[in-house]
Amino acid sequence: MAKAYFSRSASEEDKEVEKFFEATLKMFGVSIYKIEGDNLLTPPLEKIEDAIKNSDFIFAILTKRHKRLAYGQYGWKASKYIQYEVGIAYAYHKPIVAVAEEGVDVEGILPDITWYRHFKREELAEASIPIKIIERLREEMNLHPAVLVALGITLILFRGMLRDVVSEE
Repeated sequence: MAKAYFSRSASEEDKEVEKFFEATLKMFGVSIYKIEGDNLLTPPLEKIEDAIKNSDFIFAILTKRHKRLAYGQYGWKASKYIQYEVGIAYAYHKPIVAVAEEGVDVEGILPDITWYRHFKREELAEASIPIKIIERLREEMNLHPAVLVALGITLILFRGMLRDVVSEE
């Protein structure tokens, strides 16, 4: 079973988004490791680095955490810690799969080193694809787990668009 370090906001309002993507990764047969706010025996950065080092890839969720003004317009930034975790993954040559909430500025090193897709929070409840497609991809294609997840997330997030294209033919 592939292992992914799960990088996300610790905000309570992001719990439903976190649950959606956690279930999605499990659907792909990926076990996840995430840092919780419990009694840590090692410094968080050391614990994060060890977790990333021992994972097959990193899965990052960028949600609207900080409003900022840039070039006269307001926009959203994700948690700065996610950028740190992406940097650590990059240093260890770990593949990075990321999803960014629509409106979040994907800045820093993320766009240059990884695959990412935008999502709309309100559409996640509707997003699904038949489990048979995932099972077949997993069984018949010898893909790196990060590639399988990236492909699956693309199918899930663009299900409506794919349905429209198929119905036009």
